[in-house]
Amino acid sequence: MPEKKQGTVIIFSHAYLPFLGGAETAIKGITDEITNFNFIMITARTHRSLARAEKIGNIMVYRLGFGFSFDKVFLPIFAFLKFLTLRKNFPRPIIFWGMMVSYGSIGAYFVKLLNPYIPFLLTLQEGDSEIHIRRARFGLVGFFWRRLIKNADKIQVISSYLADLAKSFGARSQIEIIPNGVDLKKFENPDRQKTLILQQNLGIKPDEKIIITVSRLVQKNAVDVLIKAFAIIYKKYPDAELWIVGDGPEFEKLMAEAGKFSKDCAVKFFGNIPNEEIPKYLNESYIFIRPSRSEGLGTAFLEAMAAGLPIIATKVGGIRDFLQDGETGLAVKVDDPKDLAEKIDRLFSDPALREKLIQNGWKLVEEKYQWSKIAAKMDKLFASLLFLNSLPAGRRVKNMRILIATGIYPPDVGGPATYSKYLADELPKRGHEVKVLVYSKIARGIPKGFSHFRFLLAILKKVGWADLILVTDTISSGLPVYLASLLTGKPYILKIGGDYVWEQSFQRWGVLDLLDEFLKKKYGLKIEFMRRIQSRVARHAKMVLTPSNYLASVAMSWGVEESRLSVIYNTVEMPKVLISKSEKSVLFSFGRDVPWKGFEMLREIAKDFPEAVFKIGEVSREERDRLFAVCNIFLLNTGYEGFSHQLLEAMALGLPIITTNAGGNKEIVRDGENALIAGYNDSGAWVKAITRLLSDKNLQQKLSENAKKTAQNFLQKDMIGETLEILNKIIRNK
Repeated sequence: MPEKKQGTVIIFSHAYLPFLGGAETAIKGITDEITNFNFIMITARTHRSLARAEKIGNIMVYRLGFGFSFDKVFLPIFAFLKFLTLRKNFPRPIIFWGMMVSYGSIGAYFVKLLNPYIPFLLTLQEGDSEIHIRRARFGLVGFFWRRLIKNADKIQVISSYLADLAKSFGARSQIEIIPNGVDLKKFENPDRQKTLILQQNLGIKPDEKIIITVSRLVQKNAVDVLIKAFAIIYKKYPDAELWIVGDGPEFEKLMAEAGKFSKDCAVKFFGNIPNEEIPKYLNESYIFIRPSRSEGLGTAFLEAMAAGLPIIATKVGGIRDFLQDGETGLAVKVDDPKDLAEKIDRLFSDPALREKLIQNGWKLVEEKYQWSKIAAKMDKLFASLLFLNSLPAGRRVKNMRILIATGIYPPDVGGPATYSKYLADELPKRGHEVKVLVYSKIARGIPKGFSHFRFLLAILKKVGWADLILVTDTISSGLPVYLASLLTGKPYILKIGGDYVWEQSFQRWGVLDLLDEFLKKKYGLKIEFMRRIQSRVARHAKMVLTPSNYLASVAMSWGVEESRLSVIYNTVEMPKVLISKSEKSVLFSFGRDVPWKGFEMLREIAKDFPEAVFKIGEVSREERDRLFAVCNIFLLNTGYEGFSHQLLEAMALGLPIITTNAGGNKEIVRDGENALIAGYNDSGAWVKAITRLLSDKNLQQKLSENAKKTAQNFLQKDMIGETLEILNKIIRNK
């Protein structure tokens, strides 16, 4: 059965394959990896040999025009007319994607004017300087930069330099930095030693050092500076060669510059080389250099690093994002051949430094710039635009003002603190304004009751600014927000991560029942009074968000209507851990040191396993990552769990797990499939489960593989996008 598509992305680009540049490579790299969207491209024909319509990879490409180079000039008009004829055939919902500020994106801009409620994503890949952008074509380039950037619903840039540039042109929407990627398999070179066959084919002498640049031969790429630097270095290293791969308007000028000092082909011009052939030239080289005057990102540098070459570059534009001088490459001054020659000499004479740069560069590309990882981010970006498309005309709230009221906030530790900080960081990236009020800071040193009143006053000062309030607990910040809502009519949304009254009762007021039992019983006056407040705060909220179905059922027991409940699983990020297992079996459990976490029982049974190492208790994030790295089995003996980040982090790393079936764990673990389940504080069952897992490597492997698959379902969640959809509906209907 074919996979159901989420929607259609219409790409507006002034060129596409067989023409291949950074933008075209990005489109192909991203769309090859994403299968849950339809992709349609509108582009210029520019040559009569090109088909008017064809399927390339996952994209249905429509080429418009008569087959001449000037077709791209008329592309905005052609694109507008083509959309009118095809729009009924596009599977909806639709997203417009403009690639660079080009003739294609101008076409998207015109179509957007007619269809203002179709989301428009603009990607910036340009490598030109700001001065050039503002002044080129008598200022027309700068004019369209301002128009497109101000009208885009979201902007994706490939570097922080372009993010700053977009802001300087008046960007109003969220700007997301997602760089271009590299296909590591394409540049794999497991043996960097030169083979005799390739030496003969490429004319390489056994002892020579080859400097390479892969570059369009234009002024901004400063190949003239590289030639001048090579003239200096050639005097000291007469066996060195400079390979220049690429073509452009400065070809003849650069040939003449090279001819001034080199009569024996020490500088070789290869012209345009098919993209699939470039790895061969990189693999036979010693250093990659491009002393750019401006750069959007510099994908050629990333490809060189993927091929196992050290790089030398100027720290201009997007190069700053990946060039760390002396670590991932060497930095040189702009327009300074002497400085560049000195850096080349340094790499020629220091093999250890060269090897360090190679290793660090490859690791950086592997961690941050693989197409699969880039495409996953773009997939989330497309998905976050879909809910805008679903809103009726005239009812979309584009930029919200959100007041977050929370009991705790970093450096405080806990779920509400982590959640609030994540929202405060991510919501502005999507074009919304956020202010945060923290109860623990305002109430410090003030008795209960008075502290709530003081927090209420702080909310009342800010509430006029906000479109709505998002509150993260029912009592400390929830009660003041409830009162502020009664006084002002301002709507609020409540996010719950547990039952606040039960937690306080269990820790402070002598209650020994776990939550499921607690919800069935009646207790003293104080607890019942707190329960009534919690229920009132939850029932008055416009919507109650929970991270699990289990907690949704808890909220319903407070009297919250099912129609006012929404389950949004929390985003879980893959822990950045370099796995390095210990020779001994290491069993690890961590979390807040609260009674229901069952650490005491785990410490007690540890003596039954002298061959294993137990690490149990509350740890810092750094210590957690270190223990995750050496851990063989993860333990979570919990009597209550709303939604366990710890379990999903361990699963994402492929750790075999033993845990309980408490609370929200039922939605994550399956006994014997992705974890083993033992009863809470049942020491006999835990000893049996640990013994079984330590002695059965096949079972460990099975649990590990299935755990990774489970974690992927949660790692791909767009919690922010789902939350924004709820907030949007509340504001539109208030």
